[in-house]
Amino acid sequence: MADQTHGGHGQDPLEVDRLLTELESLHALLEEHKRPMAILFTDLKGSTAIFGERSDIDGVLVIQRTEALIRPIVGNYGGTVIKTIGDAVMASFPSATEAVEAAIAIQRTLESDNRERTAEDRLVLRIGINAGKGLIKAADVYGQVVNIAAKLQGAAEGDQILISKTMFQALSDELTQRAEPRGTLEVAGLTQPLEVYDVHWQEGDRRPAPEKLAAPSEPHLITMAGENTLTQRLLGGRTIEVSSFPFRVGRNPLQEAGRAEKHPPSKIPTNDLYLYDSPPYRISREHFQIEVHDGKYVVRDRASRLGLIVNGRGIGGDHPESKQTLVKGVNLLVVGDADSPYRFLITA
Repeated sequence: MADQTHGGHGQDPLEVDRLLTELESLHALLEEHKRPMAILFTDLKGSTAIFGERSDIDGVLVIQRTEALIRPIVGNYGGTVIKTIGDAVMASFPSATEAVEAAIAIQRTLESDNRERTAEDRLVLRIGINAGKGLIKAADVYGQVVNIAAKLQGAAEGDQILISKTMFQALSDELTQRAEPRGTLEVAGLTQPLEVYDVHWQEGDRRPAPEKLAAPSEPHLITMAGENTLTQRLLGGRTIEVSSFPFRVGRNPLQEAGRAEKHPPSKIPTNDLYLYDSPPYRISREHFQIEVHDGKYVVRDRASRLGLIVNGRGIGGDHPESKQTLVKGVNLLVVGDADSPYRFLITA
């Protein structure tokens, strides 16, 4: 009697068809367990150094302090803490707007808390948020919505909130005014690069809605020049014109000595201007930025180690204040402590 199975290997094609049909039904059932949501990831910058340079107990206490700050805020905005992974927190929210509002509240609460602490006790968070459908299993969430949120958090710098384009499109009009395009990311499983937006969370830090933007009488423009031979050489002997804000400055550890670099090495740049420094470092990788608020230029420390001095006033580092408004005309900006040779002239 002839073998009726395919190739004589004992495989019943009707059985394979039945299994494929059942698999398709299972996929449909699993899809019913997916829900639209926004996923938020936080990460504590510098936690590894705390464990390494201080003690395991100090590290655990810092993580507990971070979690104690985040949990109530998540709940206040309708969210749920899904789990903690070391110093990272994963939370879900019913909407994109609630997730971003919670992220802004977290960063602002942390900034307020940091003012009362010494430089070594200040906490800096990176936050990434994505929206989409997640597969709910027990008390956990799985899927690409989670993977992308984690990827955004990994790409964020200290004090930054990064969101996907999907998130941006789902935000309220008020929150979209706070979001600025920051480039793209390559994400496994996506055929196109992921468009990324940076959410400005500081008080009053928002962009005018495009339809309400009046043509300015003159564009915002400041200049940055070296105050001494070292900083003049760092800037290549030129005066830099800045017309796009926020303008971020920090150290590039991979750069060859002797020159500043205005071309970021990654798709989502952490700085607009990279400065060379050598050990012992006075310039942090993410040191400061210059912003525009109500027509005034503001220098803001980005949780740097030594801070900076603006017209004789210290901000960041061990200083209680984190920002300083520039005066009209020439300003002296010292990156690092009072003895730092990294001195620049900012003309506003």
